Amino acid sequence: LVRLVGEARTDKLTGLLNRRGFEERASVELAHARRERGSIAVVSFDVDYFKRVNDEWGHETGDEVLARVGTILSTGTRDVDVVARFGGEEFTVLLPGSDVADADAFTQRIRRELAATDGSGLPAVRVSAGITAAVAPPDFEPLLHRADSALYAAKRGGRNRTVTAESPDASLMSALRPR
Repeated sequence: LVRLVGEARTDKLTGLLNRRGFEERASVELAHARRERGSIAVVSFDVDYFKRVNDEWGHETGDEVLARVGTILSTGTRDVDVVARFGGEEFTVLLPGSDVADADAFTQRIRRELAATDGSGLPAVRVSAGITAAVAPPDFEPLLHRADSALYAAKRGGRNRTVTAESPDASLMSALRPR
């Protein structure tokens, strides 16, 4: 039973949390941030042109690329961070105690690692990313929505970039700025 519960919260391909597991862990970190009046950042990543990887290299290689993304994300985060594959080629990372600048530094490091070839024969990949952060947010869904909106702005802006939605109080269009 314990194994089944774990499997229900874990993405089989990458070993990361799935959306359900992520939401459970995120609620704990969100409660902690509210209690401590701490900051929390969310980064959404999407592998650019992933369909091309599958079309040109095959689906098995596509799966290996996704597993590599998962490995880079899990090894590039702290124990307190929450990393998940939300589906397809989209990944989300919750960074407790982090602000926009911390999340941006993390994102740029991950983007550099993914773009580098590692000698495995896998294609290097580029990612688009969306970042947001808040202090003691009352709910997680608006953070996730802002990070996702910023991610899609990065995609629309040409991909292989990071866009930040900095302020929960500003309108999204005026808050988005490419990095």
